Amino acid sequence: GRGIRMPAPRPDWCDARCYRARIAGRIEAAIVVPEVPGYPDDRMELIAAVGVRDALGLADGDIVAIEVWRT
Repeated sequence: GRGIRMPAPRPDWCDARCYRARIAGRIEAAIVVPEVPGYPDDRMELIAAVGVRDALGLADGDIVAIEVWRT
């Protein structure tokens, strides 16, 4: 999918693509994928308006469902 392209705000940062997501069926979020050669396929950055760990009571290593809209 295409996502939303976000140009780098500074020359020393990278461009990225963002995709709408929902964490644990409750928290609206976005996945940010840096457009960097060699960026790992198995890694994603999530951003949300709330502290996800606190809101869901998560600890390191906990598994959580993430829904992604790739348009």
